[in-house]
Amino acid sequence: AEELPLPRGVLLGAADNARYPVVTVQLRPDDLVLFYTDGLVERRNPDGGDLLDRVLRTLAEVSAEPGELTLKRLRDLLPAAGPDDDTCTLAVRVLP
Repeated sequence: AEELPLPRGVLLGAADNARYPVVTVQLRPDDLVLFYTDGLVERRNPDGGDLLDRVLRTLAEVSAEPGELTLKRLRDLLPAAGPDDDTCTLAVRVLP
């Protein structure tokens, strides 16, 4: 599991009339891509550990055994949403 490169510019939706560069990443069959908001990996309580590292380990684990239940397993293993921030996730698996 690895992070995709972040495009340059302001955060999505942070400024009216902002322009965003197009970033292209070549995906392969059975690749799993997780889009998420910061609420998944950031907590106001610093004792929560490194949630980004946990998410990357979880992605690597579920990607190692692709199948019909991959996305359900991913949902069940991701950190729970924190009470201080909204969390949104979108997982996409590239079909063979």
